[in-house]
Amino acid sequence: MEGKMEELPKWAQRHIEALKKAVSSLTNDLNAMSSNDHLSNTSVEVGSIGQVINLPKDSDVRFKLSNVDDKFHSEILCGIKYSPQFSNNILRINGGHTFLVYPRASNSIDIVFAE
Repeated sequence: MEGKMEELPKWAQRHIEALKKAVSSLTNDLNAMSSNDHLSNTSVEVGSIGQVINLPKDSDVRFKLSNVDDKFHSEILCGIKYSPQFSNNILRINGGHTFLVYPRASNSIDIVFAE
């Protein structure tokens, strides 16, 4: 492929090199996050492959409920936040819907989003 790169215009070669650096940087960031699980309190488990990917500490997770362009009504945002009221971390869920919370067990709840 290197021989073919030299045949491209200089601007295309520079653009490809910049893309390669960006991919390398993002790959390094992803590897660093995945290897520093002790620094993160938020991760994503990729269900189909079972891989756990750590997100930066205190990241929020956004769930898209529909394809509506209105983010306020089509997405919910979840994150671990410190609560002075409870002197502990809590899971905070925000969105544009009414939430109905149903206890399932002492360690499990269902949340239904009312339209």
